[in-house]
Amino acid sequence: MRTVIGVDSGGTSTRAVLADESGRVLGGGRSGTGNPTSSGAAVALASMTEATLSAWRAAGSPACELVVVCGAGVTDPSFGTLLTAALDQGGLPIEARIVGDILGAYFSATAEPDGYVIVAGTGTTAGRIRDGAIMDVADGLGWLLGDGGSGFWLGRQVARAVAADLGGFGPSTALTPLVLQRLPPSPDAIPPWRPEGLHRLLRWTYSIRPVELSTFAPLAFAVAGDEVADEIVRRAAALIVQRLEAVVQDDAGPIVLTGGVLGPGPIADAVFDRWPGRCLRATDGTAGAALLALREVGLPAGRAELDRLLATSGSIGIGS
Repeated sequence: MRTVIGVDSGGTSTRAVLADESGRVLGGGRSGTGNPTSSGAAVALASMTEATLSAWRAAGSPACELVVVCGAGVTDPSFGTLLTAALDQGGLPIEARIVGDILGAYFSATAEPDGYVIVAGTGTTAGRIRDGAIMDVADGLGWLLGDGGSGFWLGRQVARAVAADLGGFGPSTALTPLVLQRLPPSPDAIPPWRPEGLHRLLRWTYSIRPVELSTFAPLAFAVAGDEVADEIVRRAAALIVQRLEAVVQDDAGPIVLTGGVLGPGPIADAVFDRWPGRCLRATDGTAGAALLALREVGLPAGRAELDRLLATSGSIGIGS
């Protein structure tokens, strides 16, 4: 029996599954954050190693051919070599390959080798997939230069709209009391020329990492009918569609959606309306990573194998 391991490595957790040549999941493992950009290379490497070894041991430590890690924030090409060495030290002699997290998302929804994917969570990346590899991307530039329509983008627009309302140079919006409810009290004196709420917003905003503004993103959807909030959501949807239009070609390839911003709602609806009949939702990234591993070692990696991966991964208790 031939086996492979697929790993979904993200900012919150790292999950791994070991699957046989038919796509049946035999074991799983879970550990902490696996994003080296946000958590550091040492922490991410330890998480990937722990999750992979846990999946291998849970399956009875069989001979295994390849580990494919679909990882967020992995930019160092030597990371696969480091993980290969760490796994060898843990008793598992195997090659580890690191690929982009958007490939795991894509192959969690379809086994088609050619298609498209849009990831809109804290950041935004659209990608074109050809023969199972990323051939082109739009955005993915981070909060400072890009990430249009992302959770960060939405949160920043909410904060700016509330600042304009409180400062008296923008329209009134129902977003303002929602934001103020989330702000801590100011520990220092409030200048007489500045409204108390605006002072608190400024103090909090400039004390955090900019990307943390994404915590305000859900508020844009919480006050439907508010002109300011509705305009923010409309602009976000237009930016998401624009990123996809930059990579989608004149074919019938599937378009896979993933990320919190693209859950059921008006932004995802805009994508479904723009490309009717082509859009799919990503499901379990570990299944996508395992399907990639099957593909990489020359085993069948079609719809039947993906369906089996998805059907059996839920029975191992590693969550999503």
